[in-house]
This record gives sequence, structure tokens and C-alpha cells, in this order.
Amino acid sequence: MAAMLLAGALAIPIASCGFANHSGSTASNPPSEAPSIEGSGRFLSGEFLLTQVDDVYGSKTNPTLGQTSYNFDESGSFRRQNKSRVEEGVYLISTQAELVIYIEKINGELLTEARVERYSLEESADSITLLIGTSRKLVLKRR
Repeated sequence: MAAMLLAGALAIPIASCGFANHSGSTASNPPSEAPSIEGSGRFLSGEFLLTQVDDVYGSKTNPTLGQTSYNFDESGSFRRQNKSRVEEGVYLISTQAELVIYIEKINGELLTEARVERYSLEESADSITLLIGTSRKLVLKRR
């Protein structure tokens, strides 16, 4: 009987420690209505250097210009690095010309949940432009 009570006492705290789903959905936007991302099959390749940041709402000077590099490979791996931070993960280019980056590690530490960044993508021969809405633009030049 004492063993049964002990087992029951342990089961209650364990049952209350379930997994939480932090998908960011709300009652007005349940997970089934979240937009799906369809990969285009296109990939970026090479190292790029952040050379320009235009931000309608922010400062016109950016201390990371020329110090932040982006590396993409054709297998879908991604790495962004500046003097003090390294972010690693995977990326895809959607059929709507959107670059979707999934940050999985920061400074070698695996995140519990990937951080997602989405940009409208414009490509040219020697650079790529990443747009965040209408307020922010990043220009990356091929090294």
C-alpha cells in the first residue's frame, strides 16, 4: 500500500511536466491556418559581407557593416558571423522568392527551438538584397 501511494505521489508531478508547444499561434490563428512554406529547390552558395543597412525607423549608422559575414551552401546550411556572435542553421528559398532562415545554434549552443527569420529576396550577380517589409533592407555583397 505504501509503495502504491509513493508511486501515485510521483506520478502527479511528472504528469504536470508536459511539453509546451510555443508555436506563436493564437485563437485567431490556429496552427492549421499558419502559412506553409514551399521550397523552390533553389539555393545560394558562397560568402557574403553585409555592406548596407537601410532602416526607415533606425539609425543610419551600423557598427556591424563590413564585419558581418553570411555563408550559404548548396546543401541548405547557413552561418552568420560577426566579431562576437556566430549563428548557424539551415535555410530555404520559397517559391515566393522568400529567404527563410532557421537559426539552430548561437555561439555553438543548440537552441531549444529554432529561431525563424523571413526576408523577401532579390538576387543579382554580385549581391543579394534582403527586405523586411517596407522598412528595412540589408545588402550583402559576394566576397
